[in-house]
Amino acid sequence: MMLALISLSHIVGATGQYSINTLAPFYLHDLELTRTQVGLFFTAFYAGMAWLSYPACWLSDRLGVGKASLGGHVSLGIFTVAAAWAPSFAWAFGSFLLAGLGYSFLNPASTKGVMGWFEARERATAMGIKQTGVPAGGVLTAMLAPSLVLWIGWRGALAVLGVLNIGFGFV
Repeated sequence: MMLALISLSHIVGATGQYSINTLAPFYLHDLELTRTQVGLFFTAFYAGMAWLSYPACWLSDRLGVGKASLGGHVSLGIFTVAAAWAPSFAWAFGSFLLAGLGYSFLNPASTKGVMGWFEARERATAMGIKQTGVPAGGVLTAMLAPSLVLWIGWRGALAVLGVLNIGFGFV
């Protein structure tokens, strides 16, 4: 059960990360961006993740798996929703940077969960399974987001992925 939850945490968290590239063809023209600016959104997300990685590890140790995961998913979700409202490059860049800060909590929290819930002889398998959540989240985003765009537009699709993260944080 716990392995399923932490793997699902990675799948849901990755939807925020991979939505940046998956939805790029839809917001590129709407926000009048260059391809370079769109590329910088992914850079902003990873910069946020890298900037807070060490403190997120430390806080995951202090707060525990549940609180760190909750904070990570809620932050990631809030700033993904904020990016959906972006009127400009600067707003979207800042939103994706802050979303990356939230995402930085998910890996240390889930790793702490594996270390605490699995014996040493099972940990590598459990870690491998939980880490498949990241590419699985990319696949899910690539399948789901374009369909959502056709139904509710790119802003709606991005907001749905953000709300999904907020909701999952409470799971």
